[in-house]
Amino acid sequence: AIRLKLPQLKRIDDAELPAQIGFAIDIESVNLPKSVAHCVPQDMQSFLAKFIDEYYRLFDTRGRGELYACYHESCMFSLCIAPTEGSIVPTKSYRYGPLIYYSRNLKKIFDDNKRVTLLRHGKTNVLDFLRINFPLTKHDGKSFHVDVLSTANNRAIFTVNGLYRELDQGPSEPIRSFQRTFTCLQTPSGVLIIADHIMIINATDAQVSNMARAPPPPSISTTQTMESQSSSIPSVVDPQIQLVQKFSQQSGMNIEFSKICLAENEWNYDKAAQKFQECQRMNLIPPEAFKKP
Repeated sequence: AIRLKLPQLKRIDDAELPAQIGFAIDIESVNLPKSVAHCVPQDMQSFLAKFIDEYYRLFDTRGRGELYACYHESCMFSLCIAPTEGSIVPTKSYRYGPLIYYSRNLKKIFDDNKRVTLLRHGKTNVLDFLRINFPLTKHDGKSFHVDVLSTANNRAIFTVNGLYRELDQGPSEPIRSFQRTFTCLQTPSGVLIIADHIMIINATDAQVSNMARAPPPPSISTTQTMESQSSSIPSVVDPQIQLVQKFSQQSGMNIEFSKICLAENEWNYDKAAQKFQECQRMNLIPPEAFKKP
């Protein structure tokens, strides 16, 4: 009976099965099931569209402070950076900077203690990482692909695939491809994220070209600024960008590590400079911090 379900089965319980007697049939065509762009139940489409739109609007905001309301107190987070070496598809070779040290790629990390450490637990720990260590981003909503994996036990597990651009990274703003798996729980306070796992990889040449041909629309604040100012007036540079550039010039560190140092010291320049000098005296700063493109 089992061979009716698994006709290719040749061995079971360490015993060879007798050869089946059958008749050769010429198969002219095979009808494959119809593929769909997304796998989202009808009753979840409206909720997910609003959730994803609002979440990534907050995620792409500088500081990401409003994301705090999206996460459960007992949430967890992990980051995995996938290598592109040996890929047969032409892929960009953007560097990841300090973010690579937070990657929990189980094919690269074999130490059990480090695996546990890189799995972040608790709302405060998760949000601190997203605010301080994860680069400022701008996601391309047109590239999103959503699949729902489960909706059992008042939980929804779904993935979001797409592209985003990293901002404030100097002249080159890397474009990454990502897959993010959310586990959300229905609570008295609303739907909250209890697990957030993101895997990122450098975008392929084709993805970068497609993203370049379809730039994201300007935000409302940008549109208002453009309407209120003459095109001949130069735009104002963000104060934090100026602070990072100044810190990078005086410390000798690159932009990525300068930004991390300032962010971890609440953007207090004197406090960050003092911390930098302490770490430098104790030889705690990795050589990568002083490598510039």
